[in-house]
Formats: sequence, structure tokens, C-alpha cells
Amino acid sequence: MHWRRVLAGVVCWLASVSPALANALENVRIWPAPDETRVVMDMAAELLIRFLP
Repeated sequence: MHWRRVLAGVVCWLASVSPALANALENVRIWPAPDETRVVMDMAAELLIRFLP
């Protein structure tokens, strides 16, 4: 499946840049389903999320 390769690439990229960021990626959980895939990334600290106006 093509989406699995893309997802694996994203996870590897996140793992490689994680030490350079203030927050650390601790775990990635994936739940594939026939019509959707849920990806949950557990972080070491709470995320600061800002939306542009």
C-alpha cells in the first residue's frame, strides 16, 4: 500500500528531527481501517498550537 510508505517516511522524518526540537516524540500509534487511518503521536510535553489568522 502506498499510504504505508508515505506514513513510514513521515514517522522516520519526525524521529530524525525530534532531537532538534524542544518537544520529543515518544510514541506513534497507527490504527488502519478500510476507509481511514488514524495516526496518534505522543509527545513528551504539551504542544503549543497557534493558528494563523
